[in-house]
Amino acid sequence: MTESLFFLYKFLFTNIIFAFILCSCLRRLNKDQEHSTVELFLVSLGLAPALVTLLLYFAFLCCPPLPSVGYFLIITVVYVSLFWLGRKEFPVIYGDFKYWLIRKWHKLKKHENNGSPAPGIWTRRAKEITRWFYVSLVLLVLIYLALSFRSVLHMPVDGYDTLSYAAEGKALFKIKHIEFRSMLLDPETGIYLPSLHAPSFSLILTWEKILNSLFGLKSDLFFRSIAFYFGLLILAGQYYCLRIKGKWLALLGTIGLLSCFSFFCALIYIHIDTYRIFFIAVVWFYLAGALKKRDRLSYLLLGITSGMAAFAHTLGALMAAITILVFFVFLKGSLLYKLKIASLVFFLTLATGGIHYVIDTLWGSGWIFNFHL
Repeated sequence: MTESLFFLYKFLFTNIIFAFILCSCLRRLNKDQEHSTVELFLVSLGLAPALVTLLLYFAFLCCPPLPSVGYFLIITVVYVSLFWLGRKEFPVIYGDFKYWLIRKWHKLKKHENNGSPAPGIWTRRAKEITRWFYVSLVLLVLIYLALSFRSVLHMPVDGYDTLSYAAEGKALFKIKHIEFRSMLLDPETGIYLPSLHAPSFSLILTWEKILNSLFGLKSDLFFRSIAFYFGLLILAGQYYCLRIKGKWLALLGTIGLLSCFSFFCALIYIHIDTYRIFFIAVVWFYLAGALKKRDRLSYLLLGITSGMAAFAHTLGALMAAITILVFFVFLKGSLLYKLKIASLVFFLTLATGGIHYVIDTLWGSGWIFNFHL
């Protein structure tokens, strides 16, 4: 099996199949129908690999060092359980996406049964030209992104931050244990590695090396693809939000963000930036949604994404704390209601990654109280 083919298996297994399973579970909880299937699937595409790292974290924390297959089975059992919980939503998700594709690719009959005259031939041709021009621009953007993605996979892993996260991920694969200290010892090289941030990004490489060890292969293509992948999710999320106001605004917004030099650099270089920024952006999205919709799934997703943002980076932990405070202040209702819901969000944040900072502060390196830039 070649590295490229095995990379596709890892990518589809971790990012797409796991995301579909998560989407089915979230769709089951969407009883108030406040969230579209497309929205839940976009969020699930980001949550799927992040949840794998969180499960690995708790497995390393709670279980003694196991063979790689043991941790693979733990992840698989969790997702099989989620698959069973959301199994009844699979036909619904399929139907929603089928309807969405049909609506996108087939012309809607706007003039049926409304008594208005059919548009003239020149009006129809103008609409056809506009539609094909729009499709052509979308295809050009997708082709450009595909070519960029191909080049990213062959770029070297360099830069202090990226090399630090990669070295930590390799060390965690070797020791298979979470050590709460400011410097992590690599048992193979004897080198001490900086270990002050939450290990989510590093555990992506650990997960890849676990999969590699099961098949006797060596590859880091999946780790290299993560920055670009989450950059695509940021673009897709922006397009989804702007599409509500109009398809041209969404397309221009996507092209505008893609044309920004700083974002483009974050997209094509292997770094944690797009990974952590994605979760911060999603937290803001669900903060606004939870304050407006006040439904259970919004509260749940606000807590989960806040925890994932904290688990991704220290700045995410700071944003999670600010988010919970803002949520408590601006949530409408009695003081008892606000305390109950804000506490729910807080404990969800702890359960989905924030607990790392509590353990590290009280029983580990001291975290922010012993933090040196």
